[in-house]
Amino acid sequence: MPNQRGITGLETAIVLIAFVVVSSVFAFAALSTGLFSSDKAKETIQAGLAETRGSMELKGSVVLTSSVSGTAGTVSDIAFQVLAVRPSI
Repeated sequence: MPNQRGITGLETAIVLIAFVVVSSVFAFAALSTGLFSSDKAKETIQAGLAETRGSMELKGSVVLTSSVSGTAGTVSDIAFQVLAVRPSI
């Protein structure tokens, strides 16, 4: 018919389905990229924590320098050495 105008419901549905499919592909790509980068960030944080995690161990003795006036004394300096112990990974 020559006077027929507009878009039919079938054509509208096809265009809508195409938009949904394309947007879901883009959404999947964006989510995959975000999950990948957050996983890499988690690995980096874990590696940094493994490097900094450790304990200190006293090496040698503790030396106090004090001054005594009458019966009271005042500690003016404390000296000691510590040894950093790295955890085994």
